[in-house]
Amino acid sequence: MRAKLTILLALCGLLMCGSVYAEGGCPDGYTPYNYGATVGCVPGGNDPPAQTQTRMDAQPSGTWQKTWGAIAADGVKGSLGAAVGAPSKENAESTALADCRSKGGNQCVVSLAYFNQCAAMVVGSKNYNSYSAATIEEAKDIGLKSCNASDANCRVFYADCSKPDFVRN
Repeated sequence: MRAKLTILLALCGLLMCGSVYAEGGCPDGYTPYNYGATVGCVPGGNDPPAQTQTRMDAQPSGTWQKTWGAIAADGVKGSLGAAVGAPSKENAESTALADCRSKGGNQCVVSLAYFNQCAAMVVGSKNYNSYSAATIEEAKDIGLKSCNASDANCRVFYADCSKPDFVRN
């Protein structure tokens, strides 16, 4: 009885086995090959296949281009002009001035030009000022703290960011 049980267990074990592979889990005629973090099988010997390896984690090639922003204001009329994403400081300033004039400003002046940052204009009862920082929250916080130190009724009047653009080669 014990012999029959042993034979039955051996047959069950063989039936449960799938295909048997050579070392490294590769089928007959293939050899394991390491592709960096990935292991694969190549036909024949240990030489890697020619031009078959593709890097899925390759970074795109290109450069980061700075973009400019500017804030212009006419304090008498209360007009605000702004620009973000401009290719140059001059372009951002002229766009902000034109925007300010289009909103009724006659004496528009650039109060801030910045690149690859965020900016906020904060106004109080007596004055206004513009601040830039790495994030929009920082620019607002800096502006409100500065305004509250010397003015009343301080509030954020404008805030935006001019972020760098990635240009692919």
